[in-house]
Amino acid sequence: MKPAFTIDDIDVEEILQRGLTRMPFPHSVVDNFLPSEIAERIVREYPPVVKKGLAKPASIRNGRLVHGGIHSITMGEVDSFQNRVLQGFLETDFVEFIRRLTEQEVLTADHEFFGGGFIETVRGGALDIHVDFNERVGIHRVVNLLLYLNPGWEEEYGGLMEIWDGLKRRVKTVVPTLNRCLIFVCSERSFHGYPKPVACPEGMTRRTIAAYYYGKRVPKDFKAHSTRYRST
Repeated sequence: MKPAFTIDDIDVEEILQRGLTRMPFPHSVVDNFLPSEIAERIVREYPPVVKKGLAKPASIRNGRLVHGGIHSITMGEVDSFQNRVLQGFLETDFVEFIRRLTEQEVLTADHEFFGGGFIETVRGGALDIHVDFNERVGIHRVVNLLLYLNPGWEEEYGGLMEIWDGLKRRVKTVVPTLNRCLIFVCSERSFHGYPKPVACPEGMTRRTIAAYYYGKRVPKDFKAHSTRYRST
């Protein structure tokens, strides 16, 4: 399958030269990640995730919305162009770029986009501060990539990605505007989420593409766990 974009469409050297922000955990926020014409076409042809996708049941714990209003569709459930978009995140040279940026020894893409793919959050939806599940069939999750696809998104619309220093304090807020990409290394301290419910105007949703990458070698001190929320 021919991908909708290639590594040549990304300013790899500039991103690598800028490198990672180290605190509170290694991450990079890249604006204009893809060429504007590609990002805009993805927006125009974004799949009807809410209508056709999988909705994760809402959960409220200790009086806080842990997750809710979040729908997703993965590869094979979308049209040709949308599959080609996802394919771009799986290409060998793209994975190598992510490996270099995040300074991993070995990295492999999740071709099933388990828990990822096209993700859409409706008004009132939220995702509490958490660290992600970290294992799939003997490989451990080490990198998350989130490409935001929301033209004209305002801070008042909520759904802002928060990066936390453990569970002590919020360090950074990322507005999920069009063609902004958040890439970060997953660990026991990579707490993140958008706990303030989405409050965008009627007819809008919060749209993202999520791709996850895994290490083939499991560290000796590695302990597998499911997603851990601050409220649990």
